[in-house]
Amino acid sequence: IFISIDIHLLNFHCRVSLCAPLRFDTVRTATPYRCYEIIYVKNYKQKNWYFMMRKIVLIILFSFISPMLTAQICSNNLPATTPNNRFTIHNDGTVTDNRTGLMWKRCLEGESGAFCETGSTTFTWKQALVHANGFSFANYQDWRLPNIKETYSIVERTCFYPAMNLTIFPHRESGAYWIWTSSTDAADGSKAWITSSDAGVSATHNKNNAYYIRLVRDGFKIF
Repeated sequence: IFISIDIHLLNFHCRVSLCAPLRFDTVRTATPYRCYEIIYVKNYKQKNWYFMMRKIVLIILFSFISPMLTAQICSNNLPATTPNNRFTIHNDGTVTDNRTGLMWKRCLEGESGAFCETGSTTFTWKQALVHANGFSFANYQDWRLPNIKETYSIVERTCFYPAMNLTIFPHRESGAYWIWTSSTDAADGSKAWITSSDAGVSATHNKNNAYYIRLVRDGFKIF
């Protein structure tokens, strides 16, 4: 019996759990996560032994991979897309993006502390809109949900888990979480756009799901 399981972390967001169970004598690739496994079993009667060994191997792999997925990973060979010098950090929990003119709350809603290390709150899309409407923070009352383009503008594309500049936008946990935007899916009004923290990708999800929110306001205009 020959079993080979190859896990590629080239893009740092390959998850073993995404490898679906395969048929024997089959090779299958799950993209874009670059995660695949090659399985060859001569004796089909030993399939129970195979699945037991497969579970053991995956447990061992997770024991090595899990520490990597709990810490942010960045590439030092590429220029940062959200460098520190692009932002002005204020002493009231806000930060101004000098490229777009937008002012952001540094913490996600529900988080507090100098490094956003305590608390967390998730909202449905409607709850997020209601929360932002008339919300007061740092003597400003015009906070709102960002649209998909605004949210994507602060994604740090050289980092994963999360794909954020943690100096500018600290977060108590690394890894994956989703953030609501104000943008509704044009093809399905029951869904809205969200951005994932792990790789900075976007997708549309049902508005009844509960995710994090980061508020923004129009700071100054860029001419």
